Amino acid sequence: MKTHRLSVPFVSALLLILVFLSNSSFAHAAKATTPKEVVIVVETPSTPKIDYGVELLAGSLKEAGVRYRGPLATFKSRKEHVIRILIGAQAVSKEGKGEEGFTIVSAPRQTAITAHDDAGALYGCKELATQIRASRGIPQELNLADAPKMTLRGVPLFLMTAGSYDFPITPQQFPWFFDKALWTKTLDFFFENRFNFISFWNGHPFPYFVKLPKYPEVKELSDAELDRNIELLDWLSKEAAKRNIWLLFQFYNIHLPKSYAEAHGIPHDPNFNGYTVSKPNPEVAAYTRYAIGEFIRKYPSVGLVVCAGEVLEVQKEEWTRDVIIAGVRDSGKEPPIVVREWTIDKDKFRDIILPSYPNLYTEMKHNSEMYAAIEPDPGNADWIKMSRKHIINVHLMGNIKPFRYAPTGFIRETVSAQQRMGAQGVQVYPLWVWDWPYSADAQQFLQIDRDWLWYAAWARYGWNADRPPAQEDAYWGDLLSGKYGAKAAPHVLAAYEAAGRVMPWVPRLFWFDGWNHWFASNGLMLDQILAGTPIPYTNLPHTLSVREYARDMADGKQVAAGALTPVSITADMVAQGEKAVGACQQAQPLVEKDADEFARLCSDVRAISLIARFYQAKIDAAIRMVAYQTNRKAEDSQEVVRLLAKSVEDYRELVKTTEHSYKVANDIRNDIPFPFFPPTGMAPMRSIAIPRRPHWKDFLPVFEAELEVYRKLLAGN
Repeated sequence: MKTHRLSVPFVSALLLILVFLSNSSFAHAAKATTPKEVVIVVETPSTPKIDYGVELLAGSLKEAGVRYRGPLATFKSRKEHVIRILIGAQAVSKEGKGEEGFTIVSAPRQTAITAHDDAGALYGCKELATQIRASRGIPQELNLADAPKMTLRGVPLFLMTAGSYDFPITPQQFPWFFDKALWTKTLDFFFENRFNFISFWNGHPFPYFVKLPKYPEVKELSDAELDRNIELLDWLSKEAAKRNIWLLFQFYNIHLPKSYAEAHGIPHDPNFNGYTVSKPNPEVAAYTRYAIGEFIRKYPSVGLVVCAGEVLEVQKEEWTRDVIIAGVRDSGKEPPIVVREWTIDKDKFRDIILPSYPNLYTEMKHNSEMYAAIEPDPGNADWIKMSRKHIINVHLMGNIKPFRYAPTGFIRETVSAQQRMGAQGVQVYPLWVWDWPYSADAQQFLQIDRDWLWYAAWARYGWNADRPPAQEDAYWGDLLSGKYGAKAAPHVLAAYEAAGRVMPWVPRLFWFDGWNHWFASNGLMLDQILAGTPIPYTNLPHTLSVREYARDMADGKQVAAGALTPVSITADMVAQGEKAVGACQQAQPLVEKDADEFARLCSDVRAISLIARFYQAKIDAAIRMVAYQTNRKAEDSQEVVRLLAKSVEDYRELVKTTEHSYKVANDIRNDIPFPFFPPTGMAPMRSIAIPRRPHWKDFLPVFEAELEVYRKLLAGN
């Protein structure tokens, strides 16, 4: 490793500057200069992150037409402009303190980047490089500091398919994982947005990436295939590490490789389409500990996400401490270990797991597997109080798929609520995770291209959500101006925001036991409308279910003050949908760029608006049905049929809107043995032939048939 000697006089001078600036506001400079030559001086030990930061600075100077030298360890000349990079908490301003924090201060012929750690130095170099590119020179009077509110900000990617956790990690199954060009693009995108981890999900990934000589019977790949996988992950972990991105491998317990299971007489588990053990034993514990230790030892910047449950029935906390954490300790490293709260006992976690490892995070879902509210599941607060660091996981989000979705204001409010609760990290799912890297569109798009705004918003606010709304509208407006034109941008932003506030309402009304994940855009049958209850994993005001509200109305009862009702909820859904459609109409004549993508966005907005209208008509029909069952008035029965007919017409328009723009409506197949996605989660599926990956057109006959049933049932009433 290269080392660079620290300049003590420079540190002292810089500290004086920072003392003055600590009481000043930090703002971007408006002026820039183009010196004849810039010297990059690195006065701190070299690391891959610092080296990459210097590379970014050099690239920006070259683009600006500025000659540069370096990196050098020291430099004394006063003629050239010097960019100095220094790590030292004592030389970082208050605003830049903490992990990944940095300060940039400029003076005549000198710019200083000081950082808390090498990650902060990297982000400081990246920020200065961005400013150099924007100003085509060296910014003058530049005084800024930044540090994240959340120390882990990341995205999960699945090395498994729906129906099986234990999938072989090969180019045939996951070609995207072995595509280095795609990885470079993806890593650059995540780094640009300051995400700092990717979690890979698989039942038991270790024998796909490390040789295990103590267990020669464990052989999931040929020698050549294993060498290929090892080379790939070695390259990927180094490329990620220099961008300050951890690779965290999420695995389930106790899942085992097929070769080990067959050699040790462990039967196949049809529930998971793999090999599992529900009770720990010494042989399995020894193997798992060894595999984990070898895996962590092998790669830089690799950690773990632990799911102790779904198979393991007893001693989950002891297994986590004595096998998983012990295996990591065997490696001699201390990477992040994230323990999911899924099936873990809080008290046992506190007493058994928490004291056993210093670099430990906990993780819990935001609103189960939906995105229902700004407020996180209140259960997160208990984990935050107990654990050192806690991640809130915005998980799967069955109610907002598969459309373009990026209400930046709603996301900012969400992350702000998470940060107020005390969360130290956020994990946000891709909008179409099971089919990564592509979206559900009929035309193939990379999700990082189609859904760039979704990722950018979560990353920006994971870094810091405490930003004024007006300032943020201007920030996103500038980005959208680059994509669609300055005049269209405010209307596009308004369309995203209004459309994004429609679908979170659906799980606030409809939650079904056993349906922790269901596809709200598919719609619901009338009996499902009446069976649903509000999602319990939020901290919303009291919300009346459709049946509860309908009974109160039929009985002439008053709604309690402050309660949310199905009628008020659907009214807001429809109003927001119409507002979004109107914003698209306002933007349309003003669009100067990327008109095709704008048209696709507006098609999605129209689809969301139609779904809102569908639910409003269906819920009103359900309310009238309860009224008819209570009072037997003919006008109620007639309204049931009229409103159901309207809901079918809205759904028919939804089919027309999406027929040529989307391949499928769901990213989970309905023909697989998967205990946590029962067929009912494919609502409104009934006993008819539905394709493995249905489209809305496959559900339309269900609703048409339902309408005819009620027409006949209520005929003559």
